[in-house]
Amino acid sequence: MLKIKETIFDHDLTADELYKLTGFEDTTYKQYQIALTPNCALGDLWTLFKIRGDTQKAQEYFDRIKSKKYKWTLKFLEAGCLTPDYLRGGSNDV
Repeated sequence: MLKIKETIFDHDLTADELYKLTGFEDTTYKQYQIALTPNCALGDLWTLFKIRGDTQKAQEYFDRIKSKKYKWTLKFLEAGCLTPDYLRGGSNDV
């Protein structure tokens, strides 16, 4: 099992940021980390710093993601080509 060294919870999340990242305002760290992988932790950190407008810091996290497929998925989400609902098995109505 790979150890996750850093998550969004290490960066003074606001309730709004937590909602944007998880879909819930009251997600706890314990709930968040249940199915968390190292790539997902880095992807969430990338997203957090994109939300905050710190593109340089976001890129540092993006560059550390090992899965090319996951990087592709994040970029398609960012571009609006995939919806979060589609990734959960729903429609891709954009």
